[in-house]
Amino acid sequence: PWAGRGGNDKNIALHGSRETFPYQGWALALRLARLLSVALGTASVGFTIAIARLAFPKHPWAAVAAGGFMAFCPQFLFMSGVVNNDNLLILAATVSVWQTLRILRRPTQTRLWAGLGVWLGIAILAKPHGAAVLGTCGIALLWHLRATLGWRPFARRALVSALPIAGITLWWFVRNQVVYGDPLGVGVYESIYWMNLRTAPLDLDAIWAMVTVQ
Repeated sequence: PWAGRGGNDKNIALHGSRETFPYQGWALALRLARLLSVALGTASVGFTIAIARLAFPKHPWAAVAAGGFMAFCPQFLFMSGVVNNDNLLILAATVSVWQTLRILRRPTQTRLWAGLGVWLGIAILAKPHGAAVLGTCGIALLWHLRATLGWRPFARRALVSALPIAGITLWWFVRNQVVYGDPLGVGVYESIYWMNLRTAPLDLDAIWAMVTVQ
């Protein structure tokens, strides 16, 4: 792949006649999966608009700006047209933020907490990085509701969110531990995608090169 990491070929694969219309077999399956990615990306834009409407109810143009900013972000457009797990993570993270804002408005509605748990579980299952969404939403709720609800009511509702998260994700981590001896499967990832791993230290020069790359 990537011409042995030393050439200038931008293609990972060569496309043959079996990929032409009418699609059959794996070529059809690939395009159907890409359509699913498009649907997930579209839904993410929709929920981004919904987040802006909740956050800035008196400024309707904020929703248009937020949706447009996300929809026309080049990397987001690219990711929404290929098959990968990032699209599900993006949607789950976006819905989780939307659900968090709804809870802040109606903190006593148990179903909102349960719904948040479901989407946080989906985010973590889609990619372990989804745990960052759990931290963000949890801190926001704790910061704003600790005085409004009190510690015990808050803890009970947090448990309502925790149960769906555990039900959706725990089996996967147990399975990884049984199969790979590692709940995150990091060792297997490193053995397959070793070419993507950094071998040099992450120093200030490397960070500067990352943020200034053309």
